[in-house]
Amino acid sequence: MTVNDERKLRIEDEAGKRYMLDPSACINIFNLYKVYKRDKIEVVALRGLTLHVKRGEILMVVGPSGCGKTTLLNLIGGLDKPTAGKIFIDNEDITDLNYDALTVYRRKKIGFVFQFMNLVRSLNAYENVELPLISLGAPAVERKRRVDELLDVVGLRERRLHYPTELSGGEQQRIAIATALANSPSIILADEPTGELDSTNAHEVMSVFKALISKYPDITVIIVTHDLSLKRYADRLVRMRDGFIDEALQLQYAKEEGTTLVGEDAGRQQSAGRAGDLEDVLPQYPSISDIKYCPKCNDPRIQVSILKAVNVDKPHPLFQIRDAVIICNECHNVEKVKVKIFHQ
Repeated sequence: MTVNDERKLRIEDEAGKRYMLDPSACINIFNLYKVYKRDKIEVVALRGLTLHVKRGEILMVVGPSGCGKTTLLNLIGGLDKPTAGKIFIDNEDITDLNYDALTVYRRKKIGFVFQFMNLVRSLNAYENVELPLISLGAPAVERKRRVDELLDVVGLRERRLHYPTELSGGEQQRIAIATALANSPSIILADEPTGELDSTNAHEVMSVFKALISKYPDITVIIVTHDLSLKRYADRLVRMRDGFIDEALQLQYAKEEGTTLVGEDAGRQQSAGRAGDLEDVLPQYPSISDIKYCPKCNDPRIQVSILKAVNVDKPHPLFQIRDAVIICNECHNVEKVKVKIFHQ
């Protein structure tokens, strides 16, 4: 059963459990677990992970090796099945699909970009991008139109007849991105796409991802990386730790003028006045959504990174206080402030 309202989509599974989906998100993940068995040892790769990714968003996922980043991509991409939990893609549950159905799902919805490019060395750039279209049975005229379009998107049409060994690492990865786009996916999953590149090529590749959203605004891109210097290309950054999203150490929100940041609820904001017990430690900003402009240049294009909770003698029942950093995309001013985060 599915019920719509203005803000949420309520879905009830066969067992009667209800999930409240964000209709603006193409990916809604709830309480995801993945357990691998190695002989008699069980390895818990994901433990109760919940995540929502909006359509047209570039999400960057960072975290130490072994925290579950690649496992998360594999589950979203249908390369593996979760032990427990739910994954809704475009409001459809993929967790109960069999492996044949997952193959169809990947073919229609997913484009993969890997660290090591995975190009066919005996094919030139044009033929590498064309290959998945041949497997999909696309007519020759349609294949040519699509390949030319994608080579233009990644800025390599003039290198179309060059083989992978004749291309730089950055150029190879850009061809790999074009190949991932060949089937017109709605989701691109990139696992360490700059891991083998120098900083110059890494930034060129990330610029291509950014350009994709301008060309195809409905595509969602999830990038796993260790390189935090690339975070400026993302709309949002989340940090993973021990198989779940570490909400206390991340949450870099891209702020647009006149909008409310993720995690703020207008109804809870009405409670801001009830802070009597914490009057001496009230933050500079009562809530995240009150951070609208850069304190230095007054520009609205800011990002807010929540660093940690602040310990106080009398914790308030309605909210907690956290240290946050405002980063201005215009003047690059960085300023530390305190904000209130209301309890769910």
